[in-house]
Amino acid sequence: MILCVCPSPAIDVTYHVDRLVPGATVRVDSMAESPGGKGVNVARVLHALGEPAVLLAPVGGETGEQLREGLESSGLATRLVPDTATTRRTVTVVAQDGLATCLVEPATTRCWPELVAAALLLGRLGVSPI
Repeated sequence: MILCVCPSPAIDVTYHVDRLVPGATVRVDSMAESPGGKGVNVARVLHALGEPAVLLAPVGGETGEQLREGLESSGLATRLVPDTATTRRTVTVVAQDGLATCLVEPATTRCWPELVAAALLLGRLGVSPI
């Protein structure tokens, strides 16, 4: 089993618009939300390819609960560590011409000792980190 460590997961929010005009009111045509972050994406791809993987990540606040629910519904194996810092969001606005603008909230993780302890425990159980 492969351990995917994601110290700064996010809820990825994507808005599709006709065009993005700075300083203007822009109507959203469609919107999607999903768990994200580099480690989440790696674990998701491994899972889709049939490779056994477990995701280790901190979760905090309402967005942390949203992340937990999204990961549970995906069937991905997880070890989520409670954090006092709220899980971040990223917002990507995609215009009809394909241009994308991404707004990324700061990544804050306050549960480092707990994350390291969980990684060490998973390692002792035979989960290989990547």
